[in-house]
Amino acid sequence: MKPRKSAGEDPQGVLSKTELRYLADERHPLVKLAGEVDWSSFEASFGQAYSDAGQPGIATRWMVALRYLKFTLDLSDELVVQGWTENTY
Repeated sequence: MKPRKSAGEDPQGVLSKTELRYLADERHPLVKLAGEVDWSSFEASFGQAYSDAGQPGIATRWMVALRYLKFTLDLSDELVVQGWTENTY
């Protein structure tokens, strides 16, 4: 099934009722990069691969961001997920 659309302008949503944009340093290179990416183009491109049936898929932004980190930092699937849960950058 297609991923749910992000609510509002910030698709990162709520983390313990505090949005990540208030916790992240705006000067961090990955935060700057996230602001430059046209996320809607990824949603449109990858959205064609999803069906309308079944459980909602993982958000496209999260999938693309983790894939970027995996290849940029040369990490395994397990390490990129572990790193994400420990460090939101």
